[in-house]
Amino acid sequence: MTIADRQKFQMFHWRRSKTRMAIVSQLPFRAGIFLAATFFATLVLWLLAGIYWPFAFISVIGMGIVAFFVMVVALDTARSFLRGLFKPGRNLYALGPRRMTVSAKGIREEATGGVTEREWYVFEEIAETPEYLFVYTSGWEAFIIPKRAFLKEQDLRQFATSLWHYHRRGDPTVRK
Repeated sequence: MTIADRQKFQMFHWRRSKTRMAIVSQLPFRAGIFLAATFFATLVLWLLAGIYWPFAFISVIGMGIVAFFVMVVALDTARSFLRGLFKPGRNLYALGPRRMTVSAKGIREEATGGVTEREWYVFEEIAETPEYLFVYTSGWEAFIIPKRAFLKEQDLRQFATSLWHYHRRGDPTVRK
């Protein structure tokens, strides 16, 4: 497990998160509000303040550009925070080699910091990307399984088939 694996999981999770989808679905509405606000702010600056309208328009657009860059900086800050979690000497056991075993009982993951065992009823979903398998244990936490960990494609397919087989047999609606 590497820092890049963690970052890719976070970005994958963010792209498919319900919060992000709600924000994206509102973008056309918000863009319309922004355009209307730009028009009215330009009109107000032009009529009430007596500023020549092209200058008023440019100043309002400039404010929009500043707001956009504030959002970009916020996203970069989130990425920096994630990198900071894994600076040398911090969270030593979150990264490094792992051994994962899939059985009818659940998943067992052995790492430098210890052993984690989860029964199938706690798993909410399994997601797959071209590079990873993510086995979600909650809405924000998952086992991250890089596909590069398998020497042969056949071994990967066998592992993934076992995951889906046991996950379907477990009932995620039943909580102990």
